[in-house]
Amino acid sequence: MTSPHESDHHRSVATGIAEGPGPNPGRGPARDSLTSRDRPARRPGAADGLRLGALGAWLTAVARSGQTDAAFTACLTPSAQQAAADHDHLAEE
Repeated sequence: MTSPHESDHHRSVATGIAEGPGPNPGRGPARDSLTSRDRPARRPGAADGLRLGALGAWLTAVARSGQTDAAFTACLTPSAQQAAADHDHLAEE
């Protein structure tokens, strides 16, 4: 005959409900395996490509300048502010 604790353990194993402390208290293996399928994988879109391209261009320009990122940004800031001066929607708040 099993003790009440042992029968609870066997029942929780059979239903996939974890009890007690662990990485995901209250969630058993069945729930963990479903969470990875709850959200469909997002495919990269055109905006992601533009962001990666812009980042690559920025990193290349910084590397070719021979300056640090901060120094390179400081050199470009006055020009960027002058270019944005005629465009109210680009003004800093």
